[in-house]
Amino acid sequence: MAREEWWQRNGDQLSPCNDTDVFIKKEENDDMRDMVLADVIQLDGLHHRMITINGKTPGDPIVVPLGAKVVLRVKNRLNTESITLHVHGLDKRGLWWTDGVSHVQQCPITVGDDFTYRFIADAPGTHWYHGHLASDRGEGMLGGFVVKNPGETVSDPANKGKRLTIKRDYYVMLQDWSVPWPSEQHYNLHDGTMKWVSGMDGERRSQCWAPTRTFDGSNVGGSVPMSSFLMGDKGWHNNKDQRTRPSKLPLATYLISKGEDILMRFVNGGVAQEILIWLEGHQFTIVAADGVEVKPVTVDALVIYSGERYDVLIQGLKNPDRKVYRFILETMESIHWNWGPYEPFKSLGNLEYDNVNGSAGDEVDWEHSNCTLQSKCLIFNCPFGRFADKYPFECFSPHLLENVKEVQDEELIKADKFDKNFDVSFSKQAGYV
Repeated sequence: MAREEWWQRNGDQLSPCNDTDVFIKKEENDDMRDMVLADVIQLDGLHHRMITINGKTPGDPIVVPLGAKVVLRVKNRLNTESITLHVHGLDKRGLWWTDGVSHVQQCPITVGDDFTYRFIADAPGTHWYHGHLASDRGEGMLGGFVVKNPGETVSDPANKGKRLTIKRDYYVMLQDWSVPWPSEQHYNLHDGTMKWVSGMDGERRSQCWAPTRTFDGSNVGGSVPMSSFLMGDKGWHNNKDQRTRPSKLPLATYLISKGEDILMRFVNGGVAQEILIWLEGHQFTIVAADGVEVKPVTVDALVIYSGERYDVLIQGLKNPDRKVYRFILETMESIHWNWGPYEPFKSLGNLEYDNVNGSAGDEVDWEHSNCTLQSKCLIFNCPFGRFADKYPFECFSPHLLENVKEVQDEELIKADKFDKNFDVSFSKQAGYV
């Protein structure tokens, strides 16, 4: 069996342009090898140009209490690009100039400069931050932002009126990750047209790319040729590998115990693609939408679009029959723009039982065998009213969600406890980027 070695390329863009010694040497001891690979960012496993936050993408989630006075210090250390930072989901009432929309609420932060955002965490729930200039959020400039109530609990779907305290709370950034640019495999560069070429993994290379359609003929995504879906900082560029040997791939893995309830804060930080999410052998109970707590709704799968956030409760099986169950992420396309058949793009993640012996296999329930015409699976947030009769799926529209608390009337909202005359001279730091 051939042995493959990892080598790390020097990432210092200020090193001499004629430098021929571009690889960081590794020693034969394990400590040095671990150090060399410590800051490798996997994503889809291909070489990409990316923007990192403190050396990571996605950046670490920032978690603050409701009502906190937040200071975000942004240091632009890119070589040639300006940036701004937007916290998606906060109202920032009375502080619109801190919202980070470039050329509207602020001038971009230029190369080498620092900028401090100051605001109040005025909306509880799951949010995220991302770059707001050009395509930077699709190149790695994004991360989590969570505002928590003291002693936070979630609704118990099994016992109406009761609350659960969650010990394991995962923030899961999802993205549609494009193929590297430029790439002759996916782009028509030889004739100078710069036209994208259709398909994933290089199929239909002779055709110019065009959006795909859902079964009803509508288009809900697909603005870039995809390499992978990402869960957190992991995915894989080769769809065939995911189909045939997922147990050998470095996929995102989340732990659970028998009978345990875990909370997963799903966020679609991608550029354009909707993501349909399943979990083998488990259901999802939606307990919050876009940061707002809702009455629990249990579904078999959910669709999440760019910018959306859903807090999902997953109940661990009492007697799991294996150690690893797969998250299946897929697009909803089934028809090419020319009306020919189109295979949905799919990716994987792992839910692993930490108190179950065994290892992951390569079998994946790609076709969702538990869904039948006699017992249809319920999918939340479909892009259409209903599936055609031939599909074993039913839709649950998001407009049917109900708020846990009664909505305040307009006068109460105007008189809420957050002071609009926010003093920007405070010194307490609640967050940092």
